[in-house]
Amino acid sequence: DELQISLGATQELELDFFLQSSSFDMQEVVVTVQAKGQIRAINQQLNSDYISNVVSSERLQEVPDATVADALGRVPGITVRSNNGEGDKIQIRGMEPRLNLVTVNGVRAPSGDHEENSVGLAGISPFMIEEIEVQKSLTPDKDGDVVGGIVDLKLKDADAGFKTNIVFQNNYNSIVKSAFNPRATIQMSNRFFNDKFGVVVVGNYED
Repeated sequence: DELQISLGATQELELDFFLQSSSFDMQEVVVTVQAKGQIRAINQQLNSDYISNVVSSERLQEVPDATVADALGRVPGITVRSNNGEGDKIQIRGMEPRLNLVTVNGVRAPSGDHEENSVGLAGISPFMIEEIEVQKSLTPDKDGDVVGGIVDLKLKDADAGFKTNIVFQNNYNSIVKSAFNPRATIQMSNRFFNDKFGVVVVGNYED
């Protein structure tokens, strides 16, 4: 409702307004899977015996990060080192990359650098990952060279039946003043031999 009032330069007016409550019927309530996945990740952090951060696959796919390293840069306490403009190696709590451990499904990942023990993450797409767990506290059961922390990458499992997931994103690049900078990801998965053997294939394109 609207009420028009005209007052002179020296006039004063006092009005009392009363609001009435009203209700409406909603058609539906939609709960997205991203919220469900992130709630599971938060519960893992709360129940953990050490200081940790857990990032779900739904959260990874929600943000426009090209690599796992870029996605980890959003986690508190982690700094990303870039290589040719792309996130590559990480520092946990300020520690050098060589003092951190990267594992894949709990197995130590080999270093691609002959000069140090650090692991580059530039070639790993977020769409290959089901979950990332970052452990930031050093406990007696961990290896002696893991002073900074541990990043465990849990790979996706193939669901039963043929599945296809296509994601297309675009953004504005303020450096080159371009409004068309596409990025596309296609993911296909299936299980074979009575669901005992699963295959996940991920392809990425980025301009």
